[in-house]
Amino acid sequence: MLGQALLSGRANGIRFCLPSRLSVFARENLGLLVFLCEEIPHAKPQRHQGVKEKMKMGWVGMEQENRIAKDLVDAAYKVHNDTGPGLLESVYEVILAHELERRGHDVARQVPIDICYEDLEITDAFRADLVVDDLVIVELKSVEQLQPVHKKQLLTYLRLTNRRLGFVINFGAPLIKEGLNRVINSSGSL
Repeated sequence: MLGQALLSGRANGIRFCLPSRLSVFARENLGLLVFLCEEIPHAKPQRHQGVKEKMKMGWVGMEQENRIAKDLVDAAYKVHNDTGPGLLESVYEVILAHELERRGHDVARQVPIDICYEDLEITDAFRADLVVDDLVIVELKSVEQLQPVHKKQLLTYLRLTNRRLGFVINFGAPLIKEGLNRVINSSGSL
């Protein structure tokens, strides 16, 4: 589900949201999709899931995000300690992805993200520097000082992809603890 943005619309009076990578199929076969969701009981969303089940699923997702966050901070510290500030973002991207993969994570680099605005689909609207385990977006910088727009940019990415956690990491900071910024999308899903 990397690069997932949502395509939404209305068909036969039913509102739908689909991943944009299915948008071509959805446009051609929307009636079939709505029919399948109405006819197959297991395809319907579970609307009355118990609170305990929701909390359990939420905690599992949060635990996984926290594990990724811990490994990400540790890996960023190691990379910054070993290389120091001053390299290009692309170099830090390759090295940090390598460190995270060594720690057992799936890491995608320069992930293109499509977005939909009303009936307009914008392909490759932006590229996320790193997406870790399809849960956490990481934006890398190599500047003397982060600006507020960097965190706002990541928050927008999180909202558009319906993810909850992201990091802006500035390898240009003299100390990595000054360059680590955790960003949480409170409306994201687990």
